[in-house]
Amino acid sequence: MTVKELWADKMSRIAAAEGYEYRDIRPPRPTVADVERCRKLCEENLCGCYDSNWGCPPGSGSMGECRRALSIFGKAAVIYRRYDVRHDDKPTLKHISNDHQNLLREFNNLLRKEGYLSMVLADGGCNYCLKCTYPNQKCPFPDQKVCSVSGYGIMLMEYLEQFDIPFRFEDGAVTLHGLILYNEPIADPKL
Repeated sequence: MTVKELWADKMSRIAAAEGYEYRDIRPPRPTVADVERCRKLCEENLCGCYDSNWGCPPGSGSMGECRRALSIFGKAAVIYRRYDVRHDDKPTLKHISNDHQNLLREFNNLLRKEGYLSMVLADGGCNYCLKCTYPNQKCPFPDQKVCSVSGYGIMLMEYLEQFDIPFRFEDGAVTLHGLILYNEPIADPKL
């Protein structure tokens, strides 16, 4: 099955009921300048995730490591949803971010089960563990880690505008985005 077919077959009942949208897009290829610009924004720590978990800089890897990781993927999909919520409602924002990352993880796990090489990136830092082991111990669940889009040097607004995908800052609403980067499964040479 293709990624789009897997989404439609396995995930769309959940996603459609909750208002998620899915689109196939080209994978991101941030320049060194993009990564440097994003890392400077990350260092400002407006989201409170910088230097606090394995999914955000510096825990997510060096600029070179992140660019190399992105370069191995030949395909991408974006999964996004708009939520009516105030920006100062921190408990609700945390809840919807958790739900969003859990949906992305579930889909990513499905892709891996089907033989796809895949990785997921999303808004904000990874929230899989109740308390991240960063920086004292290695990530105990690297296959479940969701890294920051910004930490990987992707200027999300500029990137999504290429595909006419809405990205806007609104009073009283937040749109969360997730990128699924993947390569098709390699056919079994024994067949």
